[in-house]
Amino acid sequence: MTKRNWLRFAAIVVLASIPGFVIAYVAYRNERDERRTEAVEAATAISAAAEARYASIVEHTRIALVGLSIDDLDSPEPEGCPVDRILPSSDAYDEVLCALDDNDPWSRAALDTPGEVVYVSDGRSLVVALAFRPDAGRTIVVGVRLSLASLADLVAERAGGDAGLVVVDPADTVIFATGEVAEPGMRVADAEIVRRIRAEPASDTVTARGIDGVRRVYSYRELDRSGRAIVFSGVSTGDALADTSDSLRNRAIALGLGVLVALAIGFAVAYFGITRRVRRLSTLTRTLGHGNLAARSNMRPDDDIGVLGYAIDTMASELQVRDEERSRLLEAVVAASEQERRRLASDVHDDSIQVMSAHVMGLQLLRRRVDDVEMQARIRELEDSGRAATARLRELVFELHSPILEDRGLGPAIEVLLERLFEGWDCVYTLSVETDDEPAPSVRDTAYRVAQEALRNARSHADAREVHVTVNRDGDELVLRVVDDGTGFEPGELDIEPGHLGLRAARERSAAVGGTFSVESEPGAGTTVECRLPWSL
Repeated sequence: MTKRNWLRFAAIVVLASIPGFVIAYVAYRNERDERRTEAVEAATAISAAAEARYASIVEHTRIALVGLSIDDLDSPEPEGCPVDRILPSSDAYDEVLCALDDNDPWSRAALDTPGEVVYVSDGRSLVVALAFRPDAGRTIVVGVRLSLASLADLVAERAGGDAGLVVVDPADTVIFATGEVAEPGMRVADAEIVRRIRAEPASDTVTARGIDGVRRVYSYRELDRSGRAIVFSGVSTGDALADTSDSLRNRAIALGLGVLVALAIGFAVAYFGITRRVRRLSTLTRTLGHGNLAARSNMRPDDDIGVLGYAIDTMASELQVRDEERSRLLEAVVAASEQERRRLASDVHDDSIQVMSAHVMGLQLLRRRVDDVEMQARIRELEDSGRAATARLRELVFELHSPILEDRGLGPAIEVLLERLFEGWDCVYTLSVETDDEPAPSVRDTAYRVAQEALRNARSHADAREVHVTVNRDGDELVLRVVDDGTGFEPGELDIEPGHLGLRAARERSAAVGGTFSVESEPGAGTTVECRLPWSL
């Protein structure tokens, strides 16, 4: 496969993958939104449950405090407080507190509003307190430190993993935490989640980094009767969305592999079903273009490519028939031309030459019988003129038809042609025949005529001193090359100068039998004539 085809294949892979990856990404986004919604719902459920549990604890404790009687607080110990019998033990609170002064924040808050239940943070937990006046001599403050440990169960019940629950008092001090790196008494005012909550409404959801720096989806609420204490629950976005990321990756991998497999199958089908067949047709057309009209695709017209192959085969068959007809016609034309040449040569030899020879002999006899010297000289001139005319007629007979060409073949015929043309000329000539086979008679006759014209041009116009002729077979072609060192000429003059009529005729002869004819020359650099003819018509 070429580089361009590989680039096309890569472009197809990319284009084919885009819709699938878009669909996978949309599915991933939808699933991600669903998971985030689930995380928000889980965090919201935890925070809502924590708020409800807190409200229940607070209400339970408030009722317990309000239900205390003065008698319950009487003590024989003037500075003491009967803690053991004030309130029964309960899961709602961790510790019962009793104070006779305002040394603690919770006792001060209760003393400021005696007779009313107050809710105060002591920096470690939330305290519900109430100030009593059992007698005129003293005021007793009873407080209960709420138990928030049961809130941890809410996380396990409704979420898990990296979910957490944190309660922060109005001073942004942790009074309860589970699932995050936080401890009671820790100041967390700088944590992103706390800052975001303090800036938002009293109840909402937000995505932020927790106290431990982990990004979570949080739901938060402001606890009632707490002076703006807040409870927030978070579910890690890593836990909530990790599965969707893995799902996207797995889908992308599966989709990519699927696309590659599908494209590989498609490429194989396209290659064996289309590309290879198209290449086969391309090779066939080149073969036909080179002249091998017997080549066929042998395709059945089952599809468009098959129809095209069948059409090319039909066209090739018709061309082959016409080419065979053309070859027969060409061969007949060449044969007729040579036959006419032989007839003319025979007529000239048997008639004109004989007549001229008889006239010369008659003139010889007449000259011998004449006593006048002047008349004898005149008759001798007529004898010489007759002999010259006879020689020219014999040369014409040789040019019209060479018996050696038929009897001994192309090589010996060209050899005799060289001897006759350059007899008495100061010219060195060579002949190289590199094949023992003889081409078809029509091709042989055409090659001989081309050689005849090229050699005559070298002698008559080029004034050559060296001439080299080669004859060889190159595949299905006969190659004739004539090289001389003569004066040369501009190749463009071949079609316009009258002196090159013979070469133009040689070119037309070559084309007539389906061959090619070329001339390479330049003034002062000699001439090379090359003729390529089909070995058989």
